[in-house]
Amino acid sequence: GSKASATIQPFLLLHINIFPDPICSLEDGLHLFSAQESLDGYRTSASSKAEIVSASKSVKILEPPEIMILHLMRFSYGRQGCTKLHKAVRFPLELLLGRDLLSSRLSEARRYELVATITHHGRDPSKGHYTADARHPDGGWLRYDDSSVASVPVSKVLHDQAYVLFYKRL
Repeated sequence: GSKASATIQPFLLLHINIFPDPICSLEDGLHLFSAQESLDGYRTSASSKAEIVSASKSVKILEPPEIMILHLMRFSYGRQGCTKLHKAVRFPLELLLGRDLLSSRLSEARRYELVATITHHGRDPSKGHYTADARHPDGGWLRYDDSSVASVPVSKVLHDQAYVLFYKRL
């Protein structure tokens, strides 16, 4: 027969894979993050009596945090060292975490609002510069760039090259 098991693991942030071609938005990345994954050849235990079975796994959020930190995986590590993915990925001002991402015990979707972003500027991961955009309590946005702070329009905040996104639960 089939058996279900659950592992509860606290998290500080979610790493969102943006490398696959179909990923064009944060919502696409979250859908991939929570998609069921096949585990062919899975060993049921480490003992010598372990069975090899077909299994699947999926990731669900049990307790949506007050602040949701989403790391868009723009850096890849391989034989050629570290490379940066300069791919456009759209993200919204208001994020709805759908029931497909939430534990079944949560009956409704959770809404979040964007409160900050971090962006890496530069072609090479080992060089470049970081800036942060943060929402001011008055609703405006500020860009922090070393010792300078400047007001920026929301259109500049919603650029498609962000690296880390911070959402606050509504």
